[in-house]
Amino acid sequence: MYNPLLNRLLIVVSLFLFSVQSYGYSYSAAGKEPFLEGWVEISKALHEQNKDHARKVLEQLNDELVNLESEADIALVWRLNSAVENQDLTATGQVFSEIFTAVIAARLELAQSEINAYQTAKVHVAKSKRFLDLLLNDTDLLATRLTTTQKLKVRNAIDNCLKSLGSPGLFGAGQQPADLSVFKASRTDLLHQLRAAQ
Repeated sequence: MYNPLLNRLLIVVSLFLFSVQSYGYSYSAAGKEPFLEGWVEISKALHEQNKDHARKVLEQLNDELVNLESEADIALVWRLNSAVENQDLTATGQVFSEIFTAVIAARLELAQSEINAYQTAKVHVAKSKRFLDLLLNDTDLLATRLTTTQKLKVRNAIDNCLKSLGSPGLFGAGQQPADLSVFKASRTDLLHQLRAAQ
């Protein structure tokens, strides 16, 4: 039997659950990294002087950009729109470098807050490393702005973040506690190196 009140309640609950899951940058989207994928598409389009495709991809990123802009308190949307409109790959890369750095900072902050939940923290650090690898290797991002020594420092810092999570061991054997002070110092050093290059 159809019950309109129950039907409305189910819709409201469904919308609430969806809004909770979709709030902010989609840190937990399984395998999906909109900013990584967006950068690859946009940079390729700008290299090929295909402004229409770059615009289209940027439009798809708009909600994510607005959320990150608010969370990280940095201007992103108008700067990216302007850079793509002018087909300025250098300016686009600059903004994406800031985006990636903001995502890394947020992910490492989440890892820090979950430092005693090894698997959860490890996932956040591993996802940060995906952004970091692209930042350090893409010449349109920070690859040419960081010296070999700086890149080594950044890589050591992310490795130290991972090591400082400790280890759950195997059935309790070989268990190592997390080291919050090492994690914080490594995170600070990593972000300092990235921001100094922008």
